[in-house]
Amino acid sequence: MWLSLIALGFVPLGVAAQECGFPSSVDSEEITSQQDLEALQNDCTILLSSYRVTHEFSGPFVLPGIVNISTLSAGTAGSPEPFDVPLFEMPDLEYAKGWATLYIPSHIDVLEMPALEASGSLTLRGNFTDVSFPALHTVSEGDVVIMNSPVAIEPETSMNISLPALNSSDSIYISGRVSRITLPELTNLASPWMTGSGSNFSLWGETIELDLPKLHTVDGSIYFEGNITSFVVPCHTWRRMD
Repeated sequence: MWLSLIALGFVPLGVAAQECGFPSSVDSEEITSQQDLEALQNDCTILLSSYRVTHEFSGPFVLPGIVNISTLSAGTAGSPEPFDVPLFEMPDLEYAKGWATLYIPSHIDVLEMPALEASGSLTLRGNFTDVSFPALHTVSEGDVVIMNSPVAIEPETSMNISLPALNSSDSIYISGRVSRITLPELTNLASPWMTGSGSNFSLWGETIELDLPKLHTVDGSIYFEGNITSFVVPCHTWRRMD
């Protein structure tokens, strides 16, 4: 599993911000045990240092109270060592500016970030059953990538992907066994900095309904494949930004 998040400077009203760590530090601080994880929860709402979760860490990864985070990494995609984390939760995380990548080979069925509202980019890989980001409305500096078929790993389950508030992303790439996709508010697949990145929905293994009722702006190409039984995309309203 590999996760990286870089923070914005927002804290909810009524919550006293408490910064922890050192943003100028070059080396990452390691999280090797539950004790290390618990130490980050002591009155902190913003984590400034870089943290790396090592493969020695085992058990649930639960980090409440953190609303902004600088950098958190865990493992590497394609690592021969499985990451022994049966649960990954950051229930209060609201803002992450930069790249957010979570790689979980097969240990976590359900992945939910209930409070996350905005991120620079988001990449998820693993044998998930449910992926739910109910508050996420903007991915501002990169792509949304969701896969359950990483290299050399056969997907074990079909994903139910729920992004009910997502309005804008540079592009979206969804690949693998998918039973349902919820994107009712998606309006823009466009980048203000570059053109032609394109989006891709490669859906296989099951029949699926794909409805993108509000999609208006598409930057570059968009590609669909799979056993799609219902397809709602307002093509006549698209505006290409070339």
